[in-house]
Amino acid sequence: MRKRWCVTLVIYLIGKVVIAQGAIENYEMGIHAGVVLYQGDLTPSAFGSYKTIRFVAGLHGNIVLSGAFSLRPNLDFGHLEGDDSKYNDRVWRQQRNFKFERSFNEISALLVWDIFGKNREYFREGFSPYLVAGIGYTIFKGNRDYSNFHWSYFSNQPEVTAGLNSDIARPELKGTPVLPFGFGVRYSLSPRISVNAETSYRLTTTDYIDGFSLSADTKQMDRYYTYTFGLIFSPWKKSSEGIKCPAINN
Repeated sequence: MRKRWCVTLVIYLIGKVVIAQGAIENYEMGIHAGVVLYQGDLTPSAFGSYKTIRFVAGLHGNIVLSGAFSLRPNLDFGHLEGDDSKYNDRVWRQQRNFKFERSFNEISALLVWDIFGKNREYFREGFSPYLVAGIGYTIFKGNRDYSNFHWSYFSNQPEVTAGLNSDIARPELKGTPVLPFGFGVRYSLSPRISVNAETSYRLTTTDYIDGFSLSADTKQMDRYYTYTFGLIFSPWKKSSEGIKCPAINN
């Protein structure tokens, strides 16, 4: 029910704005690609680890609401990974040997704030910094792996072994609501083509993206974030040269 409700809400928000915005010049479309980092129990740093950095790509639209704000329907496709064996910061990581791999599809509706309010300009001169935030839902496909877990090493830590048994009994994660937010910068190459660079962080409602919680760290949810570069197309934008002032009769 939570998955259905979240996806329905995202589609509803996009649909309402599309209906409200009648002029075709208010629409843009784009593609983007970059990297995604998992942040959770299987990394030594609270900010994730570049040792398990993976690829992400996506498509997005852009519905101009005003000079400063626009709504971006967004689709992302990527891969997340975590692996204890890649780190030597603690002996127990080499003994625990948890790992996971998951592909994901994310749908979201994002509100974009162009700080300089350049949305209505025919040609955006210079850089346009922006902030972005919204709501979405991510669908996962993949598995956790505890096949190299050394039970004997943790025999005197029943909270770990009991926690792992509880985690194993839990079904693999299929999806979770996400709250994306971030910032970026856009630069126009021509009136109809722009490039952008963006970083976006995803808050989630689960500690089971990696498949482990009770046997690892239950203090905070698993998360992930992206660094992307993209192309934005504005094929329907009206030329400013086509706007003529009415003649003035003396």
